[in-house]
Amino acid sequence: MDKFVFGMTSFVLLAMGGVLYSLLLIGFAAVGAVLVAAIVFFAYVYTPKSFHLDADALRIVRPVGTVVVPLASVSEVEPLDRFLGLSLKALPGGNSGLFGLYGTFWKRDLGKYRMYGRSATGAVLLRTTGGSIVVMPDRRDAFIVAIRERIKRHSQ
Repeated sequence: MDKFVFGMTSFVLLAMGGVLYSLLLIGFAAVGAVLVAAIVFFAYVYTPKSFHLDADALRIVRPVGTVVVPLASVSEVEPLDRFLGLSLKALPGGNSGLFGLYGTFWKRDLGKYRMYGRSATGAVLLRTTGGSIVVMPDRRDAFIVAIRERIKRHSQ
């Protein structure tokens, strides 16, 4: 996690603790505990844990399941040197910082895109036949080189 995601995660968890404490004072602690646990659980299980680049696909590994992006669908790969932590959510929405950033977002210059990462910087834009995807791999430059090589093999 980068500083933004760590800060957002800390803030949200502390705020949820405050809400839970308030509900405890008025006698609704059980309801609050279930709600807080559900939010934290679902935020965690959809958070990307790693990116695996196979010969034919990019696999975004999450506890709840893997997102597969076929390399045959990728037409462009480029680095994004901007802060994405405050991107606007687009339907169906996503998570803007509790354990990571994922879901559907919108920015004026990117349009609608899906994002998967645990940081708000160091992104890579993948333009695919199904729309734009933004990922935040740990070693961005090596990732870009590797995915471009695999895409080149698919296009030959």
